[in-house]
Amino acid sequence: MPEPDPSVERECGPDCPSVVRGGLDAGALDALVIPGIMKKGRPGLLLVVVADAERAEPLARLLLAETSTLGVRVRHDERYELARRMAEVETAFGRVALKVATLPDGGTRAVPEFESVRAAAERAGRPLREVAEAAIEASRQSNGRRPGRTSGATP
Repeated sequence: MPEPDPSVERECGPDCPSVVRGGLDAGALDALVIPGIMKKGRPGLLLVVVADAERAEPLARLLLAETSTLGVRVRHDERYELARRMAEVETAFGRVALKVATLPDGGTRAVPEFESVRAAAERAGRPLREVAEAAIEASRQSNGRRPGRTSGATP
């Protein structure tokens, strides 16, 4: 999986969110910005964009046009993924979507879907963490698991 990643030394700052959003809108699977110290001790940012092979060149061109970088490196990585399915649970804050992954030992792990948690938290006026924890607990209860157990075979 190609990862175009330019080192951006100056301009990205306040424009970084729009560059990340532009990459996602242009077909990136994910994008993130990592602050760091560049050569010669200058502060800078590493902008990482994860994409399928056919999107690497268009995304590299976008990064060259939209940032101060003079070059974009492309790495090819492999990714191992857990099988997953979508589910929903009912919480005190409303319905929340979950990704339910199957672990190598056959157990499952439920992970609340961020946008679903955000929407429920905004509607309820509660912190994201509280809504996410409620969704995980609702998932555990619906699967007959003891509180605190997130993987392994169901008892």
